[in-house]
Amino acid sequence: VRDKLGHELSEGSHVVRMFPSRGHHESVKEPGAFAIFTFNNHTATPGFTFDAGAPLLTFSRPKGCNVTGSEVLLDFFVTNAPLAADGFRVRYTLDGAAGEITEWRPHHMQNLALGSHEIHLELLNAAGELVPGMFNDTTRTFTVAEACTPPAPAGAPADPHAGH
Repeated sequence: VRDKLGHELSEGSHVVRMFPSRGHHESVKEPGAFAIFTFNNHTATPGFTFDAGAPLLTFSRPKGCNVTGSEVLLDFFVTNAPLAADGFRVRYTLDGAAGEITEWRPHHMQNLALGSHEIHLELLNAAGELVPGMFNDTTRTFTVAEACTPPAPAGAPADPHAGH
């Protein structure tokens, strides 16, 4: 598993969430485009429960390095929770500034400063309360840089000349 993930997979219960994305990383937002399953690596985690039918937010973008001057994609996949102004919505907080998203479509952030940024996404119910769930409250960091170098494949040495 280490050669595929780049790290060891911890023992216990895990949830895999998958959906296709377009070449520019926007998630395909169509019925049937999402798959989810749980599995155990060696043993089950005691007390682990996951309801795949409950409202679920899956963070997608932004991540990694983004080139300055281009729009930065803010995207996610929502299941079992149709977004609406008077219903479920996603609250985002970007570097301390918050807003709400009530339409399930890609959003683009523009004119972000060079450097590291933090984005926090939360799935809220109609009353504006956080919807319980292990993935419905997510924080990620990403960078904006003049140029980005692609990451090395999992298991590859960081220095291409290492070991030679």
